[in-house]
Amino acid sequence: MNDVEVGRLLTVVKMLDQRAPQPDKAGMLRKLWQGLLAHVPFAAAKQATEEWYRSDRYRETRETITPADIAGWWRSRRREPVAPRGMIGAAAREAAAVLAEEAATRGMALWTHLRTGLELEAAVCEVEARRLVTSVPCPWEPCRAGVGQPCTDWKGRPLAKTAGGAHAGRVQAVIGGSTQV
Repeated sequence: MNDVEVGRLLTVVKMLDQRAPQPDKAGMLRKLWQGLLAHVPFAAAKQATEEWYRSDRYRETRETITPADIAGWWRSRRREPVAPRGMIGAAAREAAAVLAEEAATRGMALWTHLRTGLELEAAVCEVEARRLVTSVPCPWEPCRAGVGQPCTDWKGRPLAKTAGGAHAGRVQAVIGGSTQV
């Protein structure tokens, strides 16, 4: 991963876990993570982060993810045996889907950047966080937004981005907490 990707990953971690270390002005945290995760692809690190915050271990201990957790996850995936030849087509389709998702994220981030004036990197982080939060249904009774749908208030209007754009129960569902409001 490069420096920008590490920044995006740290932003997602910070949004999911308030106890995550706060980046310093000198960028030492980002440089440290970048050095430790240089060999890990961004998509793999993002998947490891999502799995970590949905895991039983996180629910029990509430430990913040570390670069060692991500690198260990990646190392264990690399050791898995090679798939049979017939599964190569499925892997290619999955890779194409990942590339299409990343292209969609970049496009939505560019639109957010142009519309709101946010820096492009911040817009990418916002889009990724929004996509992660909408990957689970909202448990709040008046809302009940489905996967991929934005949360709404009690009148059916989409929540304002300034309010986070999602109910607390939905954010808790993403990080593996209780889905009760």
